[in-house]
Amino acid sequence: MSNATRPPSDIAQVARVRITGRHEGLGLLCGLLSLFVISTPPLAILALQGLEAAFALPALQSIEGVLLALYGPAFVTAAILAPLGFLIITTSIPSAGHAEVTAGPDGLSVRSSRRARRISHDDIQTAFLIPGTPPRVELRLTHGRVLDLHVPTEDDASRLLGALGFDLHHHSITIPLDTPDRQITAGCITLPVALFVWMALVTVILPSEEHSPWFIGVLSLACFVSVWLSRRAARPTRVTVGRDGVRIEGAFTRDFVSFTDLTDLELQRDRLRLICRDTLPPRELRAPIELLEALARRVREASAQPLHGPHDHPTHDALERRDRDPAAWREDLRRLLGTGDYRITPRLTPEDALLILDDSTAPPSRRIGAALALRIVEHPDARTRIRIAADTSADEALRAALEEAAEERLDAEAIARVSQVR
Repeated sequence: MSNATRPPSDIAQVARVRITGRHEGLGLLCGLLSLFVISTPPLAILALQGLEAAFALPALQSIEGVLLALYGPAFVTAAILAPLGFLIITTSIPSAGHAEVTAGPDGLSVRSSRRARRISHDDIQTAFLIPGTPPRVELRLTHGRVLDLHVPTEDDASRLLGALGFDLHHHSITIPLDTPDRQITAGCITLPVALFVWMALVTVILPSEEHSPWFIGVLSLACFVSVWLSRRAARPTRVTVGRDGVRIEGAFTRDFVSFTDLTDLELQRDRLRLICRDTLPPRELRAPIELLEALARRVREASAQPLHGPHDHPTHDALERRDRDPAAWREDLRRLLGTGDYRITPRLTPEDALLILDDSTAPPSRRIGAALALRIVEHPDARTRIRIAADTSADEALRAALEEAAEERLDAEAIARVSQVR
């Protein structure tokens, strides 16, 4: 979120905060290095054998001997890196003593008896409250860093989130429902199994090509795809909660549930069910109970926000593009908020357009039309309000369209692109 769209919130200061942190990005890097180390010797030997057979280069046999000698060290190194990555991801390291935390639109400052540090707002990707005793604010930073602020009360947590701009009115939040350590485990198990299985299958299919570059290429590609699919399947589900609904990003799927379709939540031990209208299937999410409680709390707060009122006035319908070409739509929007003839088209005030833009229950195409209309008539608050609407949306397509509508250039091509959202 840019400086221009951050809320003019008061500075929040909380004392006696216990801080713990972990580095999920570093742990994942260790896991990738372990896969690289354990896979390099066998694949390199296969490649050398193919080159030797194809180009009659017996000198490569000495290199093969060196690679064979590296099998043992490679296995030991991988056996160290993989558990190390798992520990780095799952182990929270506490800071010594308590600290005083100050949050504001520009970021977070942490001051303890030993040192002081500052975290820029641009380094904070998302932040959310996890209920408990004590409650904590989880900050997810760039490069896979995670910081947990254990605060005295939930009111303190809410004040910190509000000061940072991660409240309901200024930003959506993304909650991963697990840590990525399963990806390390999946990759380390899949690689040797895939190497053995695919080598056997490819040898059966291509018995005469066992040492050819074709054989090595097929085997390498099959192993790579197997490991990628395994790691992808083990990736934690990410749930984004905005003012308009919930976006669920699974390993291979993406789904959006609008709050207009959501009717109830059912929280059980390790699962959260999102109950929708009769015609729509429920969505079920599994995770540790504390994350599900944090998610359910945010969804309930967001879905309980008051609506802006009815949005079925004929003037509001005129904001949608429908079958008009971009140039005609742009001109109609200008007339709608400009000095058009009231006998031909209903008038719409900039305040009406701002309300429609902020109305999370309005059709996405109508909100985009309101955003473009405000830009076309050069409303002074247009870019700021459009960026806030984008930041608070969980609908990925709508968010991208609103972000583009807030850009400097608003030519026919840009209008055509953003109008694709229905």
